[in-house]
Amino acid sequence: MAVDEAKAENGGDGGQDEGTLEAATPSPAAAGSPADMPDAAVESATPSESKGDGGKPKKSASQKKAKIPEPQDMLIFRKWDVSDIEIVDPGLKTAISLRKQIMPHTFGRSALKRFNKADANIVERLMNKTMHFGKKYAKNTGRMSGKKTKMLNTVKSAFDIISIKSGGKNPVEVLVRAVEFSAPNEDTTRIVYGGTVYHVSVDVAPIRRVDLALKFISDAIKEATFSNPKPIEEHMAEQLMMAAANDPAAPSVKKKNELERIAQASR
Repeated sequence: MAVDEAKAENGGDGGQDEGTLEAATPSPAAAGSPADMPDAAVESATPSESKGDGGKPKKSASQKKAKIPEPQDMLIFRKWDVSDIEIVDPGLKTAISLRKQIMPHTFGRSALKRFNKADANIVERLMNKTMHFGKKYAKNTGRMSGKKTKMLNTVKSAFDIISIKSGGKNPVEVLVRAVEFSAPNEDTTRIVYGGTVYHVSVDVAPIRRVDLALKFISDAIKEATFSNPKPIEEHMAEQLMMAAANDPAAPSVKKKNELERIAQASR
């Protein structure tokens, strides 16, 4: 009598208990089909990649060997670090670019964009200015115009000479100091007032200051190298070191002082 009452409470003959057991334990055919399995079960069934910290997959041995250099590892000519170089002149901080590059060559990407040359590395700008070479009083005619690769190798050799002669000093820093000491702060311009021409002193923009400094340095290298058996690399190293020391005998520093003296007299 008590057994019949228990069967009646459970739905009769224990059918509900068997149904719940069948639902709790899936059949092997159902367990083998990934389509019928939930997402969590599929993930646990398929072999997953080994994950490191943060849930990111670990790199294989071949991926670890092919390491891409980080920006802080990029050295000019794979030798000279520019991360510790400080631009002392506050007016030239936005005009002198010290981009981290292995080879300072942008292939003319900034040629057609206004003011974009300020983003080009200062080493490449020196090469571009020195390419205007050849005859003594000609700007862009002769044997050196357009030979970028030759000038790149020239600057690379000149940097090695600077490092040897200066006792291990960074030649890129020497170039930055040479530009700072060769960049004029004032210049003169011509204005016409009442039919009379006046020369008035004006301040020079930062980008033009760098342009003039590189022009003075490249002209000094051109004048020193013309009809001289001494290699151009040695002349370039000497001119940069003299300008970096703010030597009054340096042609670029002498030209800068002359411009400022004329501008001061025209105030």
